[in-house]
Amino acid sequence: MSAVEVQAAGLVTAVGLTAAASAAALRARIMRFRETPFLDAGGSPVIGAPIRGMADGELGTQRLATLLCAALDDAARQLGEPIPDGTPLVLGLAERERAGRPPGLESQLADAIVRDAGWRFDEATSSVVATGNTSGARAFELARRVLERGAPRVVVACVDSFLNAPALAQLQAAERLKSEDDPDGVIPGEAAGALVLGAALDGARSRARLAVAGAGFARESAAADRARPNTGVGLAAAIRACLSDARAGTRNTDFRLSDVSGERRAFVETQYAMSRTLAESHADYPLWLPAESFGEIGAASVPAQLAVAAASFAKGYAPGRAALCQSGSADGDRAVLFAVALAG
Repeated sequence: MSAVEVQAAGLVTAVGLTAAASAAALRARIMRFRETPFLDAGGSPVIGAPIRGMADGELGTQRLATLLCAALDDAARQLGEPIPDGTPLVLGLAERERAGRPPGLESQLADAIVRDAGWRFDEATSSVVATGNTSGARAFELARRVLERGAPRVVVACVDSFLNAPALAQLQAAERLKSEDDPDGVIPGEAAGALVLGAALDGARSRARLAVAGAGFARESAAADRARPNTGVGLAAAIRACLSDARAGTRNTDFRLSDVSGERRAFVETQYAMSRTLAESHADYPLWLPAESFGEIGAASVPAQLAVAAASFAKGYAPGRAALCQSGSADGDRAVLFAVALAG
């Protein structure tokens, strides 16, 4: 594929109300996990990563809309200008079968963007992806196709929250919620991310710090059945597809970002996938886990990874100039993006 520039990456998380603040908090290993009003099956308060200082007191779709519009505003500030009206939008959201997902979420978020952000996107070329953690990567792939058809820019906007009673109950029923009785689980969080994408320009004309040069997708058949061992076959296939798309090898990558968020099973999958794909010796191959500060943020995971990567390139603390961004949804969907630093 031809490279796609990430011209701006807005982000709102529990540790920062902008991409810059969130990335700095992750770098400093800051976390704001706290007791929530929800109780787990044992009657103890659920520990979560709620966003404070924005959307306080709001619930459901209105809360998600406020977070998403804030991420769009953050991206516009990075551009130095409003996102142009008529720009296509690809929304990335939680799976439609997610418990606690507000009905009519897609249309209500679209209405809120026009009403609250004051931005009129092109409805004819816009779309929705609802694959959970891989939504951002799947949305990127759709956006790339729109760019190839001649659009100057496309916005990928993702938002998610696990902080409602039905979603938490679903996590607990699947034995995925971290608690006093089950330390092998996730810290539920919430976040919104917005990426402004454009066709890659030469370095002299580009204001972007990051480009995506490859994308790969696959399915992990063992994901749905926790009784089966997950040996990373699906994730490894997505990595290979991504590297093939980028015409690169693991030797061309310096570090990894992943949406692994506390579950040993997911971490082991990542390690198996690395052993299946790492063709060259890496003395140091860091694995960055944004969930260590942000919590489990579902559909916002991929924009968060790209925002963190962009900040690390811009500030000069990345361990190299290329990263693999890995994500996996609960149903077995796996996605990998190849992110590279741009000069300038």
